[in-house]
Amino acid sequence: MRYCWSVEQAEEYIGMLLTTIGEVHFLNTDIFNRAASNLGRYNIKRYNIYDHLIAFSMAHYGIDKLVTLNRKDFEKYDFIKEIITP
Repeated sequence: MRYCWSVEQAEEYIGMLLTTIGEVHFLNTDIFNRAASNLGRYNIKRYNIYDHLIAFSMAHYGIDKLVTLNRKDFEKYDFIKEIITP
């Protein structure tokens, strides 16, 4: 069985990422803060953090279409209007 992080552990991890410049240079703090404040709403745990950050990066830049093989991971975000699975 794979171990899953709780929402609290995911929040702690994102907080740690915010202080690790090398890992977050491509994201700004507005994206992180918005994503972090929505962890509970979207029930984000463990590896879902990365898709969550992608989704909130898209929202920040006004992107509402996504091409992905992971459709199910993004369907919960109502601000993504179109998900294309090749």
